[in-house]
Amino acid sequence: MNKLKVLFVDDDIHVQQSLRRIVMARKLPIELLLTTSASEADRILSSMACDVIVTDARLSDMGGKELLTHVRERWPMTMRILMTSEAEDGVVSSLLVAAHQLLNKPVGPTELLEAVQSASRLRFLLMNERLRTVVHRMEHLPVVPNVYRELTRALRDENTSNLTLAKILSQDMSLTTGILKLINTPYFGLSRRVSDMLQAVGILGVNLIRGLVIADRVFKTLDPDMYPGFDTEKLWTHCLDVARCCRAVTRSDGANGRAVEDAFLCGLLHDVGKIVLAEGCPGEFVRILLLAQARNIPLADIEAEELGVTHAEIGAYLLGLWGFSEDVVIAIAQHHGSRQGPALSHLSSVVHMVDVEMHNRYVRQSGHAPHSFASALLDVEDGEMTLAKWKAAMVTELESPN
Repeated sequence: MNKLKVLFVDDDIHVQQSLRRIVMARKLPIELLLTTSASEADRILSSMACDVIVTDARLSDMGGKELLTHVRERWPMTMRILMTSEAEDGVVSSLLVAAHQLLNKPVGPTELLEAVQSASRLRFLLMNERLRTVVHRMEHLPVVPNVYRELTRALRDENTSNLTLAKILSQDMSLTTGILKLINTPYFGLSRRVSDMLQAVGILGVNLIRGLVIADRVFKTLDPDMYPGFDTEKLWTHCLDVARCCRAVTRSDGANGRAVEDAFLCGLLHDVGKIVLAEGCPGEFVRILLLAQARNIPLADIEAEELGVTHAEIGAYLLGLWGFSEDVVIAIAQHHGSRQGPALSHLSSVVHMVDVEMHNRYVRQSGHAPHSFASALLDVEDGEMTLAKWKAAMVTELESPN
């Protein structure tokens, strides 16, 4: 496998030297390119393709945010990481626009390398050029219009509570994904991943969310008339149900803590790739929707035929760029039965089983094509007994109050 080509832009020579020493000492598969200015970074990128660029927010000739905006426009396939010590709304909003990940200074060499190496974990998805083109074309995750209007009205009210904001944000996949991306970035230095929206709002604060949504315009609304047969509200209801059931199934296996949180997060975000497709290539997405309806076969099958990639892999790649954990990324990539990438995990099996079961509960009443279980993903210990237990946990969860 080729080395990961990383461009590091910072005028701190000591950090540069430390990075180089660690890469050499650990024999990491990284080719490190070092520079101190935006102009030199531009020259390097003009002469060779880089997988990752990491830049300080303050450079002698240009701000890091501006440099990454320039990189996004000229070299959109490059993963972008911003290092900053500035606790400003504008800096944080850059995470939703210019940067894929944000690191809070001072940043140690080990932390830097961990962020950089998250790109190498995406190698099994990076090989698909079509996937990368779709994801990197996208600038915003579009929001359901009525939810966006409700949110902006609430944010104009100085007395709006955290609970009110959390309830509104929780109604939309794009808003939820964007906020979870922000709160779980290393910039905030949290010791555990946050998947609860009320907790996220409490940490970010109303003023920061107001700046992101109203002032910076980092979210935009989705035009539902553009996508016949694509109901984002129903999609989000499905994702919430899958999240609840993934959590219940994981708990039924005796798991707790991080494993349960990851299961919920996978269910919540497993279909975010559909939103990326709608934003990144709307014309092709509409054609795929119509083909799936006309032929009455699963959407993912048509996506694979027409694009060579599915929304599962597209969503996983985006979340990987944003720094979500490898376990979550892999499970989302494999939730339609793909064996692409690392070895199949217990989490992959849970998400796949729950998604298929939830879809087939719906299609029994709608006449749509059912989804099938992938034998590779259901090769779990004790086979049929385990699946029966998982399904029972789902039924109990769905019959209980939310």
